[in-house]
Amino acid sequence: MKTAENTYEYLIKNLPHSFTMDDIKECYHWRWGIEISFRYLKHANGLLYFHSKKPEFLK
Repeated sequence: MKTAENTYEYLIKNLPHSFTMDDIKECYHWRWGIEISFRYLKHANGLLYFHSKKPEFLK
């Protein structure tokens, strides 16, 4: 993929071949919005350093 700075970036994906570059950009846009929302929730609730994979800690 050619960037705005006239360099190239390589993307590795496991999506169907029918996904266009615009589809991938849109997916990334939505994912980034989710990341921003999680960051806001962590800051708002004082969970900056809370990490767990156990469901009981999420209660």
